[in-house]
Amino acid sequence: MYGLLGLVLLAIELPDAENLLSNPGFEVAVADRPARWDLFLMPQDGAFARLDGTARSGAYAAMIHVPLPYPKDPFNNWSQNVLGDVAGKSFRLSGYIKAQDVQDAALWAQCWRRRPLALLHTASTSETAPIYGVMDWREVETIVHVPAGTDFLTIRCVLKGAGTAWFDDLSLSPLGAAETETQPTRNAPVTARPAGAAPSQSTPAEALPAAAPVAASKPDKSSHRPRAETRQQDDALLREVVRLRAELEDVRAQLEAATARPDAAASQPAPDPFVSPIVPHYPRQEE
Repeated sequence: MYGLLGLVLLAIELPDAENLLSNPGFEVAVADRPARWDLFLMPQDGAFARLDGTARSGAYAAMIHVPLPYPKDPFNNWSQNVLGDVAGKSFRLSGYIKAQDVQDAALWAQCWRRRPLALLHTASTSETAPIYGVMDWREVETIVHVPAGTDFLTIRCVLKGAGTAWFDDLSLSPLGAAETETQPTRNAPVTARPAGAAPSQSTPAEALPAAAPVAASKPDKSSHRPRAETRQQDDALLREVVRLRAELEDVRAQLEAATARPDAAASQPAPDPFVSPIVPHYPRQEE
């Protein structure tokens, strides 16, 4: 028995050399929970998260189910911290997501400084491969450029709003110097912004999501576009519409909060709260 337990623990402690995540396929369980993964789930009647047999590969996937939207979305998620020498390096975060009636499901990579505790950067697959509505297993990925001063990463499987999302076969792998230099523009990191903040007009062109250059391109009228190319451009335009709609909702919420805030409270700067790495969020922009 102890020999078998030792082999299980060894499998947990020693992930694939090319994958920095432990238990990336959620196959190792401890008390009916995926080993090495933490859960944040805001209490709600009927909301739950578990290992589920609806897996892309193997026996299990990580699942989150939320029946109704929250008044203020908490970004429910499974998470795992990745320690080590990560500052100044680049990584590819990838995995597979299946969705049923969801607003947004994504993989996040958050870059943290220990002392004082601060979130320096967030990369999300929502920018490159948005998952919404009903979708079968779909591969998503994003490139994470870790800023200097980062002490550890937090990888999250995030469900925003209501619905059911499954996550499986995750990977966090380092990029070589040559591969980092040749990454296409669509994988450039998008600077994280506070929830509800409008996008800055000074955002560099290389930070725009993948759909922007596709939407801006002009088709050659002298030739007939292949059907596959037409579908790709239509999908890109749809992703851009979804992204803009989400930003519009954030701006509306920000305006409503600003008009409801008392003047006295607005005149005093908000203190810097202690931010737990268990709860995902975007860092506040510097004034």
